[in-house]
Amino acid sequence: MISNRAVLKARRLYKKQSSVDKFYAKYRSFPIIENMILYESFLGQGLVCNPYALFKEFMRSKNFNDYKHVWVISDSEELKRLEVEYKNYPSVSFISRTDGEGEQFAYHMATAKFLIKNSTFPHCFSCRPAQIVVHTWHSITAKKLGFDTADGGLSADTGSPLRTFLQSSYIISPNDFMTDVYKNAYKLEGIYNGEIIQEGYPRTDLILNADCSDVLERMKTRGISVNRGKKIILYAPTWRGVTVGNTINDAEDYLKISDVLQKYDKDYQVLIKPHQHVYKRLSAEQKKSGKYVPPYIDANELLSIVDILITDYSSIYFDFLHTERPILFYVPDLDKYNAERGVCFTANELPGPSIQNLDNLCSMISNIEQVREDYSQVYAQIKAWACKHDDGNVSRKVIDVVFYGNRDYNVFKLNNNKIKLLVYVGMLKNNDTAYADMLVEQVNKIDYTKFDATIYFLYGSDLDVLCRIANNARTFVQIGEFKSSLVGHTKAQRGLNYRLIESKHFEAEGARCFGLARFDYVFDLTRGDTAFSLALPYVVNHPCL
Repeated sequence: MISNRAVLKARRLYKKQSSVDKFYAKYRSFPIIENMILYESFLGQGLVCNPYALFKEFMRSKNFNDYKHVWVISDSEELKRLEVEYKNYPSVSFISRTDGEGEQFAYHMATAKFLIKNSTFPHCFSCRPAQIVVHTWHSITAKKLGFDTADGGLSADTGSPLRTFLQSSYIISPNDFMTDVYKNAYKLEGIYNGEIIQEGYPRTDLILNADCSDVLERMKTRGISVNRGKKIILYAPTWRGVTVGNTINDAEDYLKISDVLQKYDKDYQVLIKPHQHVYKRLSAEQKKSGKYVPPYIDANELLSIVDILITDYSSIYFDFLHTERPILFYVPDLDKYNAERGVCFTANELPGPSIQNLDNLCSMISNIEQVREDYSQVYAQIKAWACKHDDGNVSRKVIDVVFYGNRDYNVFKLNNNKIKLLVYVGMLKNNDTAYADMLVEQVNKIDYTKFDATIYFLYGSDLDVLCRIANNARTFVQIGEFKSSLVGHTKAQRGLNYRLIESKHFEAEGARCFGLARFDYVFDLTRGDTAFSLALPYVVNHPCL
């Protein structure tokens, strides 16, 4: 019999879960809806980026008339605008992430056959066997990511994308460079069991096939007026701060830069497009001012009407290469940013001048044709490798692979043919010196020419212990806690034999943590914590390696 204490603990753990978690646990047993496609960009920012480009391609094809296209939208005002704009399309609907405590969102996430995303999933999500996840990602990165950053694989900023990648049936790659980022910066080689589609980014279709009149009208309906008699400068900086969840609101600084540029050369108007994480931190007045392009206006369609792009460490410049128009890099904090975050390219590898002084930036705009000429060669070289697959038909090629099984494209896996190890170390604390020393010693003894090792640890562990582990290992922080129904949490408190009988709750948790990944051996080094091990199909409990 299960004790009263265990029942109370199960209820407490269940109560800690968000409403979305609880609804998702409920609907995950519902039938899959075979003709449903769920789209989400940047956690519901709007119809933007790669998912938007794929959606537009679906809308052009008669073969998908019988599909239900469902978009997740966070902004309530934007949701209302979209419902009006698509009122004549009965197959298209829009849901809020939060309405009804997220029940609609949880239902569609649990039951849609196809899920098309460009960022991370909620912690509760685990891809069901019948579902297909297309992860489009959202950039050709200009800054360090994942294990290449200062925190490496020790933070949720690495762990959350890694968990989402592992849930994905397909990951879209625009070129060899980004495939290497997936393989190395996120260490997907050897653990990711889906496929890479390296045929370009669908969102480049949006800039190559844009209707400028439609773009201007869409901006107007969202409070951004454009003077058609002036050329356009777009200032599009990336975010600053420790993490994407704790960005700095630089909006007032953006305005000062814009004012200087606008006064210096009256032939131009300046549009400011903050990073979506910065835009979230704007005040209500700032958002309504019409001075900042909101994130629900697609960046690629916007770029189609831009004459000069000014950016910093943002990947937006790669998309702008398709226009063959000038790019200026305003980086007054280059040394600090490079030390804290890291950049992928030196000034000599950029398709435009790297500028640290506002007066020099103004001067470059006055001599923009000379800038274009001076950087024409490196511009062409970068465009050749970064955009080699982008031909205005990338969305069609991706759909061809995912929905029709066509393999006449660049589609491949990231296998490394090594024996896969998962080492669960639980919560690491400096005061348990003997355990920490044993762990580091044993993990560093692994022969990484034969083994692929993932070190899985709990959030809140002392990172200096993990920093002692060889870089060859893949450190992976647990994202979220055990997610289940109240029944599942109650069963989790029962004994070992009961867990073996009712293993489906732990199989779901294994899928939540590791998606499509499969391991040959699993070592639980927490000395007695067997619940985690039962989430996986093959378990070897042993005090050391």
